[in-house]
Amino acid sequence: MEFVAEKQRKSRLLPVDVSVAIITFLMLIMCNQVYHSTLLAAEAYSSPSIIMAHRTESGEGRMIVDDYREAYYWLKQNTPQDARIMSWWDYGY
Repeated sequence: MEFVAEKQRKSRLLPVDVSVAIITFLMLIMCNQVYHSTLLAAEAYSSPSIIMAHRTESGEGRMIVDDYREAYYWLKQNTPQDARIMSWWDYGY
């Protein structure tokens, strides 16, 4: 019986304590990643903006996209105060 237990212990690739330490370390890294991703998502979605900015293809200039605000201004100027607006929003757009 003792011989079988010794043979199983020698056939392991890593000792049990090293395996537990590695698994614990990996779990800590994964928990940290979830926490970090949650913080980034909260920051990104907490202050939505209708004005978007991006760099040009060459990377030298900055382009401001103000279409939404211009459309809202046009609606304000060209529709009655009690007008109702119906629009369709495709999520992939």
